[in-house]
Amino acid sequence: MVAILEKQQCVQSIYSPACSQREAHRALELLEDYHAKLTRPQDKQLRLAIERVIRIFKSKLFQALLVTEIKYNNLAEITKTAEFAQQHVEVKRLEYRKSPDGVNPIPTN
Repeated sequence: MVAILEKQQCVQSIYSPACSQREAHRALELLEDYHAKLTRPQDKQLRLAIERVIRIFKSKLFQALLVTEIKYNNLAEITKTAEFAQQHVEVKRLEYRKSPDGVNPIPTN
């Protein structure tokens, strides 16, 4: 149940740093659990491949890329919000200019 709620929170705030870091941490945990279960000799190649992925997840470079992605996504969201606000201001300015007496023709509540 907790995992479902966390997933819903991540969907709602897809660019939140906590969400991305939580998802990366969870993926690492799952990989480590799976890695621990690979005990047969024929699993050796898969174990080695998973070990490489685990090392990448734990690397400073991966952590830096994760932070960079979060910052980029947050900046994109801020830019979209600013563009919307600018469009709203422009619409209001045009409405004001169209009004014959200089009064806003749309009532503000």
